[in-house]
Amino acid sequence: MLCCLSQPAWAGSGATAANFLRMDLGARAVGMAGAFTAVADDDGALFHNPAGLALIDRPELALDYVSAPEGVSYQQAVYAHPLGRTWTVAAAFDYMTTGAIEKLDSSGNNIGSYNGTGLMAELALAKDLGRGFKLGGGVKLVRETLDDRQAQAEALDAGILYDYRRLRLGAALKDTGSKLKLGSDAFPLPQTVKFGAAYRALEGLVVSAEGRKVYGESFSGEFGGEFRLKGTETCDFIAFRMGYKARAASESEGSSITGGFGVRMLHRYDVDLAFLPYGDVGSLAVVSLSVRFGSALRP
Repeated sequence: MLCCLSQPAWAGSGATAANFLRMDLGARAVGMAGAFTAVADDDGALFHNPAGLALIDRPELALDYVSAPEGVSYQQAVYAHPLGRTWTVAAAFDYMTTGAIEKLDSSGNNIGSYNGTGLMAELALAKDLGRGFKLGGGVKLVRETLDDRQAQAEALDAGILYDYRRLRLGAALKDTGSKLKLGSDAFPLPQTVKFGAAYRALEGLVVSAEGRKVYGESFSGEFGGEFRLKGTETCDFIAFRMGYKARAASESEGSSITGGFGVRMLHRYDVDLAFLPYGDVGSLAVVSLSVRFGSALRP
């Protein structure tokens, strides 16, 4: 994840741009190693699988904050709103900034420092098609800045979910669109194909697995689980999460084991945390806060 955040868009031949789009957002999903494509039943669906927005039964507002080593930070705001019994609309705004990056002249001498930033704005729509099928899609504007250079692109997301009793299957295509252009150079976005399955094994227990293929990279797999303990009238439940990332040896930045926990209070307030160790350089921490408004608009 740190590599995704800090890699410049114009890092050389074969590189992809706006690599901050590859991050797994939402503390709940990060705690489950990102194996969320077939879970996708809250506002985090906007990032992982827009079809899951159709599972939201009332308006939700979520704020995510990611603190990574080397001064990298990432913030996201998401609002999802059901429209009647079958449609849901959602919008998001993301902002990423790197720590100070050393600036060198043509001879390799240090002449100061600069920062890199990434921006993304997205609008998505999802529909419950009935018979267990949900479909969703989104359009996004992506902008990346490095020192005095700036590039912009447009992209699409799409996803589908299918529920069969305790089993849910999902697939998503993310960040397919135009290239980020910088002068005469153009770099593709990190287009990603994901597919997965989630199974509600017991009351309060969900296990999930997924595979993903990012443009220009090897195939990877993720496995996750969430267990919820029922609480009291004030605390609806406490959730514990773990996950495992199966990656190629050349792409093994950070720990393969993830973890996190969360709590829901008063039927509407969620607080979630997740952690990912990075050895001697520190750790990545994700904090997510969400609020659910009003009464359920769907059964």
